[in-house]
Amino acid sequence: MPQPPGSYTTFAVMNFIIGGIMLICSVCSGIQVPVNTVNNQDVTHQMIQFLNANVPGYTELKIAGAIAGFLFAAGLIVGGIGLLQNSTWGRTLAILFSMSSALHHAFSIIFQVFWVNPAVDRFFAGIPFVSFFPKMLAFGFIVFWSMATVYYLIECIMLAVTPPTPRGYGDDRGPRRDDDVDDYDRPRRRGPSRDDDYDDEPRSRRRWDDDEPRRRRR
Repeated sequence: MPQPPGSYTTFAVMNFIIGGIMLICSVCSGIQVPVNTVNNQDVTHQMIQFLNANVPGYTELKIAGAIAGFLFAAGLIVGGIGLLQNSTWGRTLAILFSMSSALHHAFSIIFQVFWVNPAVDRFFAGIPFVSFFPKMLAFGFIVFWSMATVYYLIECIMLAVTPPTPRGYGDDRGPRRDDDVDDYDRPRRRGPSRDDDYDDEPRSRRRWDDDEPRRRRR
């Protein structure tokens, strides 16, 4: 099996890392972290009700985002395995799921910044110190989604212009090109060679030496 390009190996390792983080985030998104006020009062249930009332489809989009993130992460990992095998299907899967993940993260950023964060600010309007923690958590997700989106776009562009290493390239004979004739495959020409010409000359001398005694006897 020919060795994959160096960019394939790099993107495969990055897909394993980012895909693993996305899998963990997708699973953990179903766990609701308790939100307490300064008086140690749990307002998690009230906050979710407020978000469902003020953010269109908050719970539904959160569940759909978790499922989509899990599937995209699994696709990135499978595509990374294909990239290590220098396969065309791995390259296709990596491009497909990278583009899908980029769109998914871009939508998550827009939804978080323009819908969820303003609703959280309105809910914690009377307790600004507590609202700092949800904002920091949301800011961390936005930073991760932004960096991952940039990486996905770079991966799509690089894989699109870098095809897999062709079969038969880089073996013991060295790199081959279709327009060149390999010395190992060139047919040998038949006919007299210098060795044959050299061998004929001694034989002619031996015949002359054998006839010399006969001529002397005559």
